Amino acid sequence: MSPVKGDSPFIPSPEEYVKAVIRCIGYEPRCVPYWRHSVQWFLASLAPDSALNLWRLRVGIRKRNEMRALLGEKELS
Repeated sequence: MSPVKGDSPFIPSPEEYVKAVIRCIGYEPRCVPYWRHSVQWFLASLAPDSALNLWRLRVGIRKRNEMRALLGEKELS
């Protein structure tokens, strides 16, 4: 897994996530094994699609800018 800056209540350690995934295998077609991700999924299901799309766009732009800062413009072009 990639290193993540800062701590977030929605980011489990690799060990926590793997344990949760293994418990979930074979039960449902969609698996949201980590309990904090389940809370996040529930809250997202209450929001309108336009709000979720805006949030996803902002997250994507932020991640792209972080990668550009890490790698530099030359490697992304």
